[in-house]
Amino acid sequence: MLNIVKPAVQFKRPEENFLVEALRSSLSFPRPPNIAAGPSFFLAEKRESNGSPITVRQKARTDPPKFWWRTFGDDSEGTPPTNLLNSEFDWDYLLRLAETHCVVPLLYCSLTPSPQPSPLGGEGSPPQSATDPLRSLAEVRGKLREAFEENARRNLRLTQELLEILDLLESRGIPAIPFKGPVLAHVLYRNLALRQFVDLDILVPKKNILKAKELLTAKGYSLHYSLTPHQEAVFLDLDCEYLLIHSEHRASVELHWDFAPKYFPLNLDLESLWERTGRVSLSGRDIRVFSKEDLLLLLCVHASKHRWNRLQWICDVAKLLSESTEIRWDFVLDTASRTGCRRILYLGLLLAQEIGGVPLPQEISVGIQTDPKVRILADTVTQSLFLESYSQPGVSWATHWFGIRTRERLRDRLRYALSLLFLPTLVDLKSADLPVFLSFLYYFLRPLRLLFRSFFRVFFASPDPSPLDNKK
Repeated sequence: MLNIVKPAVQFKRPEENFLVEALRSSLSFPRPPNIAAGPSFFLAEKRESNGSPITVRQKARTDPPKFWWRTFGDDSEGTPPTNLLNSEFDWDYLLRLAETHCVVPLLYCSLTPSPQPSPLGGEGSPPQSATDPLRSLAEVRGKLREAFEENARRNLRLTQELLEILDLLESRGIPAIPFKGPVLAHVLYRNLALRQFVDLDILVPKKNILKAKELLTAKGYSLHYSLTPHQEAVFLDLDCEYLLIHSEHRASVELHWDFAPKYFPLNLDLESLWERTGRVSLSGRDIRVFSKEDLLLLLCVHASKHRWNRLQWICDVAKLLSESTEIRWDFVLDTASRTGCRRILYLGLLLAQEIGGVPLPQEISVGIQTDPKVRILADTVTQSLFLESYSQPGVSWATHWFGIRTRERLRDRLRYALSLLFLPTLVDLKSADLPVFLSFLYYFLRPLRLLFRSFFRVFFASPDPSPLDNKK
């Protein structure tokens, strides 16, 4: 008999519960250190003499998918769960969810058959007869395998591009910290193939940002938007990143000088953050990485800016907690309190516990209970997580209202709300090219333009859903 562990959150559809349990199962898989691997083949971190990565195909072992019985509440290991055999189980919907939430590699990992005997018969593989009700599962595995291997190839290309960019910046004396993307895949999952990403995030000191942009431009990148020198001067003061796209292979790089735009109160001590960085080897190249305490807070901040609308971000926090046994919780809580992000941190930790299945230290659980708003926000996320409108990209009024509610300090909530009304966006900057000595007029242009757009929407039924111009 299985020791059934019910998840803390139950969703409406069986496919949604299946996906969450699959992720909980895959996050608990032990992974060999220092390899970038997938469940069907290992992508070794060794490189040819010319620097290109070597792909080594090797059978990998995964655990049987015991989470199926937890998902459907059936403690019998002798037969597949009854609900799984139901023709109404929508495998296509499951695949769409995995793609939307960027967890295809983890779902594939959880569904990969084990070489050990399983309740499905044979060596962990489902029967292949044309009339077998699990034949659809075999088809799903085939689709997931294709998506997994394509993701692995893309990740290797982007990792190679990242290393070239880091070498370029280092050659010009510009320090850089890559984060998210390949770094998270390597540091958290020890496996470049097990995390989906489509861009590269790099932090450089603000004093070096223009030089770094110039170097990337010479490498073939260009800004996703055009700005005059006057507009760019204001943009550097208000935003936190450049978005650059390569003209040939279309790789995108988010070049950061901060972690949040000015409207999102954060107040991190960036100099101290640089001092706390460590070093890891990524594909044979020594790179800077954030400390696990800083990374935890930054992951929670990033996801909160987007209402935690991806399961991937919850998995990242859960994996960080499960892989890090010596987190300095006193330091994390002190930093979160000083920056006004304690509620943001607690929300991320609660979601990692209830959806990711990661236990929390007693003092953290007690702290979460002292702030009732954390439970309300977590319920908002779980109730909306699988709504199609909730997972759409972009920023809306609802996103910002959620962001305001995540701040525990009144002054931060007021600053957030007032900044939305008065701080210019990229659209505001591009609407007029003002000289630097008149740049203060952008702060008057912003509310006037919002008022005009709102008036136009009310009386002329404009379809534009976001008068905030997608502040990000």
